[in-house]
Amino acid sequence: MLCQVTSPLISLRSYINCIEYYNIHNKPIMTVNYIKDYIWKISGNKKIAINYDYPNHPRSQDLPENYFQINFGIVIIKIEDYFIYNNLVTPNTKFIPLDKKESIDIDDAVDFKIAENLFKNKAM
Repeated sequence: MLCQVTSPLISLRSYINCIEYYNIHNKPIMTVNYIKDYIWKISGNKKIAINYDYPNHPRSQDLPENYFQINFGIVIIKIEDYFIYNNLVTPNTKFIPLDKKESIDIDDAVDFKIAENLFKNKAM
């Protein structure tokens, strides 16, 4: 099990849920967070909307929940699987979404300040 110190707001309940899932299903676990932003791709001179039907512009809350990013907050994997795939993600990995607060990943001073304020204020 890998638990990143850069994801300090993950709840005990999320850790327990991930461990229980792993113990029952014996599948690798990777936490993720949904991307609720407008994703675009530039390909040559083309601009392509990835997660919505442009020009129909939905509210960001209504964007699909099938786009996500791995956040490495909680990773559970057998060492053998890691060496077979040379990666923390395998074809059998179960992606488990975290809520927005738990998904905070500290990469810079701004992220740290946000996490610190949420922690101090017990926000949400």
